[in-house]
Amino acid sequence: MFTLLLLFSAVILASGLCSMSEAAILSLPMVRARLLVDKKIRNAKDVLYLKENIRLTISTIVIINNAINIVGSIYIG
Repeated sequence: MFTLLLLFSAVILASGLCSMSEAAILSLPMVRARLLVDKKIRNAKDVLYLKENIRLTISTIVIINNAINIVGSIYIG
């Protein structure tokens, strides 16, 4: 029973992290990402790359989220 509860919690947490990262990337304006690079904020170049390649970024996050939901449902079921 504890294993099932732990697995359920892990699936919910992983799915939530994917959804939060998708929302964070979509809500960040491109201008703000460029300003972060200009201010030399750590990892700002990575964020700018993700914003410039938004189709690849969002499709990757959605695929990972769907995989987590499908595999998690199979194991929990």
